[in-house]
Amino acid sequence: MSGLRVVVVLLTVFLLLRGLFAAAEWYADRVTLPRYCETREETLERVARVLRERRPAGEEPTRGYAIAARLLYLVPPRPEEPETAYLDRLRQAIAERCS
Repeated sequence: MSGLRVVVVLLTVFLLLRGLFAAAEWYADRVTLPRYCETREETLERVARVLRERRPAGEEPTRGYAIAARLLYLVPPRPEEPETAYLDRLRQAIAERCS
C-alpha cells in the first residue's frame, strides 16, 4: 500500500510542476512578450548592450535594461549562437507575438 502512495505523490508532484511550467510558458507567450511590441527596436538595442557590456546602463537608470534582460530568459540564446543570429531570432519571436 505505501508503494502506491509514493507513486501517487510523485505523480501528483509531476503533474503540478508540469502545469506550473505550462502556465509560465503561456504567460510569457501571451502576456509578457507582447509588452515589447511598442518598443521593439529600443529593447533589442538594450538586449545587445546587455550581451556585450559588463555595465550596459552605465550611469543611466537600470530599469530599462532589467526589463530587456528578461528577454534572455524568455527567449534564451542557443549555445554558440552568434549575437546577430540571436537578435534576429529574438526580433522574430517578438514580431510573432505582435501580429
